Amino acid sequence: MSLALKPRTSRAPGRCVVAEAKMKSAVSLKLSTKAQTLELLAGKLATAQILPLFHFAVREWGPSRVEVLKRLHALSWSAEPLIVRSSAVAEDGAEASFAGHFRSIPHVSGKQDVEAAISSVIESYTGASNPENRVLIQPMLNDVALSGVAFSVDPNTGSDYIVVSYQHGADTTAVTGGGKGALETAYCWKHGPAIESSPLKDVIALVRELETMCGDIPLDIEFAQDRTGRLYLLQLRRLILQSKSRLEPEHQTESLTAIAGKISSANRPHPYLHGKRTIYGVMPDWNPAEMIGVRPRPLEL
Repeated sequence: MSLALKPRTSRAPGRCVVAEAKMKSAVSLKLSTKAQTLELLAGKLATAQILPLFHFAVREWGPSRVEVLKRLHALSWSAEPLIVRSSAVAEDGAEASFAGHFRSIPHVSGKQDVEAAISSVIESYTGASNPENRVLIQPMLNDVALSGVAFSVDPNTGSDYIVVSYQHGADTTAVTGGGKGALETAYCWKHGPAIESSPLKDVIALVRELETMCGDIPLDIEFAQDRTGRLYLLQLRRLILQSKSRLEPEHQTESLTAIAGKISSANRPHPYLHGKRTIYGVMPDWNPAEMIGVRPRPLEL
């Protein structure tokens, strides 16, 4: 976990110092289903791309299945391996989220398998039936180097951090699926200095661009980056917060400045300690009295 801890208090509130991207004109974006939101953003982002997409309402599948499949297979990219994704109305609601609740099926090839995958995704909507639920189909993203999720505020407190959790490798579901891979998490205080390291710099630029488009809405963003450095937006939804920070940005800036100063001071060489800097850990030198008490019983001892 990495932290941007050295705030720059002279910055205007509400801006994270990031490498400036050449933003296109601001777009007033109203978040909808996964498929419809991505469609609205296609071609409008300066910081990321959106894969080609095809989507349809569940109500079309029963009476018009043949026509839906005909429209899909007329697309040039439909012969490639595909991912058939859920895009339910309840999945990205303003008051509650069913993120990960419904089925998405990757690496689908062949017309019969595509049809079966679509039916499987629709079946997963049981319990949240809505004729306006949609199914989203896109080409599989190849040569993925990194993927993850980013939040425009701290999802636990609502405070002014951009939080990015990511994993290196081709599995784009490693973070969203709750896997046990080598996940990394970075926090960027919005009123602090830039994080210059790639890929965080690119992801933070995407978050800031989407904030400009969406206004004062907490955002939950899924992304992936290929080995050429090209960044893709895979999903954008409203982040449902259970609590909101009560600490004003200027007060938190003061707290972070004090913490940064304390850490900087403690990291200096100490005349009676070995080494050039301090190493922090959680209970690196366990005290037996703290583990079993000052008067342990025979079995504890």
